[in-house]
Amino acid sequence: GLLGAFAGYYVTAFAGMAAGMGAMLGAYYKFGARGKDFKEIFSAAARGFSISSSSATMPKEQEALKAMGVSKKTRDTVVPLGGVFNMYGTSLYMGLTAFYALSMFGATPTAMQYFNTAATVLGIALGAPGIPASNITLLDPVLRQTGLQTADINKVYTMILPADRILDMTQTGLNVMGDMVAAVHTDRKRMRYTRAKIRCAEWPYGGE
Repeated sequence: GLLGAFAGYYVTAFAGMAAGMGAMLGAYYKFGARGKDFKEIFSAAARGFSISSSSATMPKEQEALKAMGVSKKTRDTVVPLGGVFNMYGTSLYMGLTAFYALSMFGATPTAMQYFNTAATVLGIALGAPGIPASNITLLDPVLRQTGLQTADINKVYTMILPADRILDMTQTGLNVMGDMVAAVHTDRKRMRYTRAKIRCAEWPYGGE
């Protein structure tokens, strides 16, 4: 029934975003993040989660990246651009919702539907404002291009609304992590060099 479908959606949405976070953390590690760097990453992501606004989290992102050893030039360039063009969590959230909605009403997505939905999600996510509760309105064109009827789309909104706030907070946290990983990737060599210098400075001399 509908209650089972709703529960399945929540499990799918949060599991999908958890997997997305795992992939993002793997990317951080690959680009050289270690130890205390992850504390800074989670601190910035938690700020985005709590206020549900990636735009308002930019100062915290800058602060965290500075503590991680990312240069001011990179921070000042990548973070504002990421706030506009990187909507990792938003894209993931909208895509999961659209495909779950199709399966909920018994539709089998074709390859073209997958492509069109992905393209629509990316296009809309790029223009998404970094403010709370913006995704619920931006989701409508994504659902409509799947071919769902208006009555079915209304049922999808009925399913989403009870958990919309926590979903919005979660995808904002992922957006923040996506903004920061681009800066870490850009300065990955600098971060490794800085970390190596610190290790050398702490290395005991003369066998003492």
